[in-house]
Amino acid sequence: MSTSPQTRMPLAGVRVADLGTVWAGAYVTKLLADMGAEVIKVEAPINFDLIRGLNIDAGGEYYDTSPYFNTYNRNKHGVGLDVGQPDGLAVFKRLVQVSDVVVENFRTDVSEKLSFHYNALRQANPSIIMLSMQAYGRSGPHRNYAGYGPMSEYGAGLTSMSGYVGGEPQKVGISYGDPLAGVVAAGNEYLVRAHRPDSLRRRYVLAELLPVGVVILCRIDADRFRRVRIANAHGNRNQRLHRLPLFVRVAVPDVRVDRQIQLLAERSGRRCLSRCGSAAQREQEQREQHRLHGTSAAK
Repeated sequence: MSTSPQTRMPLAGVRVADLGTVWAGAYVTKLLADMGAEVIKVEAPINFDLIRGLNIDAGGEYYDTSPYFNTYNRNKHGVGLDVGQPDGLAVFKRLVQVSDVVVENFRTDVSEKLSFHYNALRQANPSIIMLSMQAYGRSGPHRNYAGYGPMSEYGAGLTSMSGYVGGEPQKVGISYGDPLAGVVAAGNEYLVRAHRPDSLRRRYVLAELLPVGVVILCRIDADRFRRVRIANAHGNRNQRLHRLPLFVRVAVPDVRVDRQIQLLAERSGRRCLSRCGSAAQREQEQREQHRLHGTSAAK
């Protein structure tokens, strides 16, 4: 079946040599595959992606049963190749010659030992775009440290804002640093492909986990640097509206829910804002709530 220009995927015809592992590396190439790229995931036969072993079904071909692995490696081809051996590395460089993009998230020292740095791969393919996703970058005292998504949360200060007032810092629900770095890396790769001039000498993108974590907290960090306010854990309160009463919104059109909300309000000593009355009645009740709590209603 032919593909019309209207249905052609944005990255159709792009081949990606995928050395990414776990979540961050696998996520960026998943996004590229979702946009139509041909992604070839390269794994060592005796040292495959470690998330193949998470939440697996016992017996049989267990290495293909992990929902974690299958979710982030969909729409990809796979090849077993030991790039740590000379023959395997030679085959991989042949793959680089016919690819448009290489993605890797090894530690810096590992990628350099295996000759997976940009200057080495561009010798095989001068037009190759390389995407590296080291935790702490490729320079500095921490360049050779391994790091996962939670590390970016700790380093950026996100955990200091999570939890209850006066309590210990808490990790958030998921490892946000991994998918955020994946989104940033995929976006940068797309921009490089879309806008690179033929004369562009370097086609190298570095998406570090720690700076990505810092970026999502830039407004709060700016307050810290200006010493305006230090962000601390505050539970489910809103620091900007912390004096307002707690409102609970229920989107279930059920009379029983109305009664349950009314009972909750009575037990907690709070007034209940009716969702069944007129707009004028609800506005009046809300103004009364603000008056009782010493706040002004939002205009």
